[in-house]
Amino acid sequence: MNKTLDKQSMELEREVACFHNHFFRETLHRDVVNRYIAANQLCLPEQDARAASMIEKIVSNGLDVEAIEYALRLKNRDNILTKKIQILFYLVEVRSRYFPYFFNCNRTILRAITSILFSVPLTAYILCKGNFLIWRYDLV
Repeated sequence: MNKTLDKQSMELEREVACFHNHFFRETLHRDVVNRYIAANQLCLPEQDARAASMIEKIVSNGLDVEAIEYALRLKNRDNILTKKIQILFYLVEVRSRYFPYFFNCNRTILRAITSILFSVPLTAYILCKGNFLIWRYDLV
């Protein structure tokens, strides 16, 4: 049992490092890792083999987590990858150094309009990329 928990903890540690590095340019602190492991063990104790295989493929191949999650979320809001990313975001959004990732302090209308206009084709690209990666790596 202890070896199983250690193996699971090591897998979750690799997983959170991969996800965190994709979304943030901050150093991943041990406290976030420990809380991510605990939250996964509490909230997502049982995963089916297909879900575990999907997460392992994403982590081991360094795939675009954001693109895959977005494509999966549009098909099924209740998927394991979305849940795991939500856990990570819940853990970091309350930390002050992550504040700029979640809240824009700059007040410029031109930047806002440009950002919105750029987001439309970017979102389409991310969706296409996510669907391609799901197909290419047989994730679902």
